[in-house]
Order: sequence, then C-alpha cells, then structure tokens
Amino acid sequence: MCVCDTADYISVHIFVSTEFGARVGALVDNGTRVFMHISVGRHHTAYYSTINKTSMLFLSISFIVLMIISLAWLVFYYVQRSRYTYAKQRLSVTASLLK
Repeated sequence: MCVCDTADYISVHIFVSTEFGARVGALVDNGTRVFMHISVGRHHTAYYSTINKTSMLFLSISFIVLMIISLAWLVFYYVQRSRYTYAKQRLSVTASLLK
C-alpha cells in the first residue's frame, strides 16, 4: 500500500486479488455504495507461492541431469580427440621410421 499525499488529493494504492477486485468492481458498476476498511497488511508474495514445489524440483533435477550429460559428452569428445591425435602422431612416427 502506498499513500501519496499532495496538496490536491491523497492517492492510495491497494493490492487485492483478482476475484476480490472483480466483485468490488461489479458492485461499483451496479451503483452500490461500497465501504471498506483499509489497513496495512503483510508483505505479499503471491507470485512465489503459486509456483508448484514439485514442478520446481522436477525442473532442478532435469537441469542437473542435462548438465551431467553435457559434461560427460564433453569429456568423451576430448578423450576421443586426444586418442585420435595420439594415434595419428604414432602412425606418422612409425611411417617416418620405416622410410
């Protein structure tokens, strides 16, 4: 809630749920007089509470598995590359010795 005080008016910002805002908006649109009690509440973390913990766990484990697979492929690639380079050097040394 933010209260901005100027010389002409006081502006109050209130954060409510979508359902509650729709109900109050419907009442105001019908011409019903609406009275509310506004007080300072607690810090609202609705965005983080809507994330399913099981989904977050699944994403974390999937990311870790993907990183392990990528690292294993990288190690395999460089081991194969070094084996190929070593074999190529060995063949060139033996070919030069045979001449």
